[in-house]
Amino acid sequence: MYRLDADIEDALHSWAIHAINQVSIGVLSEVSIASLTGNDFIQVFWDKPNTDRPNYPYATLNILSGPEDIGGVVEKYKELDTWEYYTRKKITVQVNIYSFENWIGMLNLLINSLKLPSYRQIYQLKNLAFHTIAGLQDLSELLDTKYIGRAQCELVFSYPEVLTDKPGEIHKVTIIGTFDNEYEITDTINIDD
Repeated sequence: MYRLDADIEDALHSWAIHAINQVSIGVLSEVSIASLTGNDFIQVFWDKPNTDRPNYPYATLNILSGPEDIGGVVEKYKELDTWEYYTRKKITVQVNIYSFENWIGMLNLLINSLKLPSYRQIYQLKNLAFHTIAGLQDLSELLDTKYIGRAQCELVFSYPEVLTDKPGEIHKVTIIGTFDNEYEITDTINIDD
């Protein structure tokens, strides 16, 4: 899995934890809620964690694609010998919900949280912008003797990136040479003048 800047990953992870634990209260049965305790309410992991599979329900996040440039580049002169280039990067984040009950409902409520200001501010504080949803799927399957529910979707976000270039501008040129095989030339030209 590709990894992003820690601030961006933390913002996405915080949004998912906050949203899924708030929205799931309305769609899980009292038995399921009672089986979840304290900090283990509904855990959210980056895909393929270096831990054992958690108890159900839980969610995973995965960077499917990106970051890739979208739109143009805005060039700005910052100071002597320094230019800044402003770009936007797009990423696609896959979200999976694993549960024994109402996995589609949990994912739909999580998706709806992207439109609510109290949840949106979590990822917007790190300059992330949500764009679109793709590929909502029910990938449930029978494992051993239990039916494991899995709902999946892909969310597209973008964020700004500033690139700084210090090209070493030319401020002075010195000319040394012979003109018409007769005249020796040594001259310095200050470009800033």
